[in-house]
Amino acid sequence: MSVTEAIEAIKRFNANKPAVERNESGSLPPQVSELPSSATRHLYERIEVLEKEVTELKQIVQQLVKEKR
Repeated sequence: MSVTEAIEAIKRFNANKPAVERNESGSLPPQVSELPSSATRHLYERIEVLEKEVTELKQIVQQLVKEKR
């Protein structure tokens, strides 16, 4: 995969990211709120790990783009 293709894939990913919907009180939707607290905590921890990995991948792609120029 070329750097250009990787950048385009990241752009498509970011454009299609689903937003976590909150109701007027600011709480999470019922399907998430009804999970046991340990499951909810695990999901949030996993989200944090994935967000960090995405950030690292973006940095790598940016570095590759700079090197290619």
